[in-house]
This record gives sequence, structure tokens and C-alpha cells, in this order.
Amino acid sequence: MLAAAVAGCGGSSPGGEHNKAGAAAPTRPQTLEIQATDAASPEAQHFAKQIEAHSGGTLTVKILNDYPAVTPANEAKLARDIRAGKVDFGVLPARAWAPAGVKAFDALQAPFVLGSYDVARAAIAGPAGTELKRALEKADVTALGLVPAELRRVLSVRPLATPDAFRGMSIRIADNDTSAAVLRSLGATPVERVTTEAVTGRLKSHTLSGAETAPIFALGNGYGTFAKYITGYALFDRVDTLVATPTAWKRLSDSQQAAVTAAVRDTIAYTSTLPKREGDNLAELCRGGVRVTQPTEGQLAALADATEPVRAALRGNDATGPVLKALEATPGAGPQALDAPSDCSKPVPPRVVARAGPASIPNGTYTVRDTVADFERWGQYGEDWSVPITFTTVLENGRWRHWQKPDFGTVPVAIGTYEVNGDLATFTFARLERHGRLLKPEENTIPPFTLRWSYYKGRLTWEPVDVSDLGTRIIFGAHPWKKVG
Repeated sequence: MLAAAVAGCGGSSPGGEHNKAGAAAPTRPQTLEIQATDAASPEAQHFAKQIEAHSGGTLTVKILNDYPAVTPANEAKLARDIRAGKVDFGVLPARAWAPAGVKAFDALQAPFVLGSYDVARAAIAGPAGTELKRALEKADVTALGLVPAELRRVLSVRPLATPDAFRGMSIRIADNDTSAAVLRSLGATPVERVTTEAVTGRLKSHTLSGAETAPIFALGNGYGTFAKYITGYALFDRVDTLVATPTAWKRLSDSQQAAVTAAVRDTIAYTSTLPKREGDNLAELCRGGVRVTQPTEGQLAALADATEPVRAALRGNDATGPVLKALEATPGAGPQALDAPSDCSKPVPPRVVARAGPASIPNGTYTVRDTVADFERWGQYGEDWSVPITFTTVLENGRWRHWQKPDFGTVPVAIGTYEVNGDLATFTFARLERHGRLLKPEENTIPPFTLRWSYYKGRLTWEPVDVSDLGTRIIFGAHPWKKVG
């Protein structure tokens, strides 16, 4: 099954120079620069590591992030630049290809077809994956592999168990015409061209009422602070495409091509961990007060029925029809209710309100050590988070300084101010100049964030309340801080 989703690119292109007898020259070390719209994603990072592991030292991989998906239009821009030969290798969502002229990929945005991880993996490994690979080849793109990724749900300010519940909702989506048609078929207003950073603020200001997302991104971006309901079903599955230009692919030797192909297989196999990872992220969301909306069988059927016009249009299209029919023929395809972790059935934590009183956070030096497992549990992956890190913070009369090891020595990596209002504390970052001078608040590059705090026997415990930055949420929320001075 896994091999069917991997491009049939094993060794017909010699890569490297030949001598007069036609024998291949020794493989030369190369560096592959791979543009990824989500460079820190577990799949992109796994792919890079496996290429290096299989290449025997002849390939070094750099994951670049010049087309970050925080700006939705970057996904289609990367797809177009790959087609134009401006980028050699890429890892990008399948939804980017239709706006770039490869219309067959719109079939993957068909609602209530790939409703579980098992179905998505089987579907992409079958005839549908073959059709999509052919579509890329016709667009002059070498398809290395198709990797099923996160199931896409809707996080919102109210439960979405029926089509009626969607009516009047404004829901942010990753830019895609078919995704927009899905939301309109349910009575909602799709909102495109909104950056990832802007979503939380717009949920807070009530100019958005939801976002099409996955638990890992809802957690990492802090969406669950202001939208407390996530669907217990997926609209569709995100599929990542691993691609190259034909010219870049031919520059690799036979053994290097084989290493990349083996890395694709390993990355597809790695998706077997997705249910566990999603469960961890969903449990973390639920511990913060988010609840999973579990529709009845009849409600789920009604949601699927409401979106049938979208699927019908895709079936009738020459580009998307063959792909969608193959997807729908996969055993188990169709709307599915998804299980929720036990944390999601516990009573909702009380609304966080500052309690008045004279208490203040004790001045002192605090330390906490977070492991790679802590980072991944909160949805943070990538080279910067690949080793345990010890964080040290000094809190003193409304000012704070922050250090971390490894990677940084005696110079603080951040400074700022904080204000305490009862059991809520609001921190403000400031840029650190050479001589440590605190800049004016309007020059801050990271927005202020608020946490609930408690202190007992030398332990300072934080509960993120309004924290948009994922790294900050982990540093404060993963473990209590220990007072050491």
C-alpha cells in the first residue's frame, strides 16, 4: 500500500557524469534545499532526516521556509514557482495545486469522503493517488510522494452538529475555492486571505466565529482560547505533496534517488502515528476548556447531505471526477464520527476571572526543564526543539529577564515587563538591545500575553489564558517553575 503512493522514479535518471564507457561516476555529495510551507511540521522534518539517513552521507537536507503558510497565498505561490522551475524541491499541501493549475487535486477537498486516518491512507495509496501523481507529471512536476496528514475539523464559538448551526458563521479557511464552496453549502461564510497570526485576534474580537483547522494548529496558535468547540468529525483530510522539478531530480545519482524514494516510504509509514499525535493535541485543547461536538448518526448524515452539491460538481468535472470516484470507492469512505480523548468528556474548567487581592508573584529566579516529548505534546517540532531545554526566568518588581540553555550563554534571550491583577499576570515582550535597554512598548515584536498563576512551596504554576505564541505557551504551561533564588 505504501509503495503505491511513492513516485515510480527509481533509477532511470543517471544523475551525475559518465565516462566514455557509459559507467556512472561516483556519487557526489549534494545539499538538497527543500521549500516547505510548514517547515516545522513533523512530516517535513521526518522526510528530511530520512533522506540523510538513507543517503549514506551523500545528501544533506536544508528545510527552507521562504513560503510560510501563515500567509495562505504562499501555498499556491510555491506550487506555481515549482511548476516554473524556480524551486527545486517542495513539501506543500495538496490544496495548493488547484490554484496553480493542477485541478485534479481539488477532489481531495471533497467533504465527508476521507473521514478517518485509515481511509485516507488507503485512498491515497490506491488508484486516486496514481491519478494525482499523473496530474503532477503532466504539469511538469516530478511527484515523489503523497502523504496523508491531519484531518481538518472546524473549531468554532458554538457547537456545529447540524447544518443549521453553521448558518451565519464566518469561518476562516486556507485559501481554496472548493473549501469555500463546502462552507457555503453548509450556510457559513468562508473567510480567506487571513494570516494565521490574525485568526486569534479576530476570534477574540468576534469578527471570526471559527476556523477550519486541525488540533495541532488550534493548540499551537492559541485558537482554543476564544473558540471552545471543535467538531467530532472531519470535513476532509489534508494531504502533503513531496515534489521536485524534473531537472533537480535528474541531478541526483541513482543511489541518491533511491534514498529519497526510501525516505518518502518512511514518511508515509510515519503517518501511522497521526492518531496518537492528534489525540494528544486534542486532549491538551480539552484541558484548556475546548469541547468536542459529537453529532448523532442522523446529524452527521444531514451534514453530508448538505454538502452533496459540492461532491456532485467535482464528480462531473473532467479533472476531478476520476480522482473523486476513486476516493469514494475506498472501503470506509464517507462521513465518520471521530473518537475523543477522555479529557474532552470531563467538566469544563471554570471561566478564568481574575480574583482581586493583595497577592503578588514572589520575586526571584525560576527554572524549568522541558523535554522533546513536552514540545511534541504541545505540537512544536523542528530543529530548534530537538533537544531538552532549560529555561531560567528572573521576576523582579514588574520586570522579567529570560535565559535558555543550550544555545545561549549569559546573555538574556528576552526581557520585558509584567503586571499582576489578582491571579492573572500579563507579560509584555521587548526587544533586547546590545546594552539591555528596554524599548518602548509600541516597538514590541511579540504581543502581550496573559496567564493565570499560583504559587505554593517554591513552585510557580501557570495556566495560559491568552497566549498566541506556541513556544511561550510551552515554556509557561508544560511544567511548574521551581524557585531557585
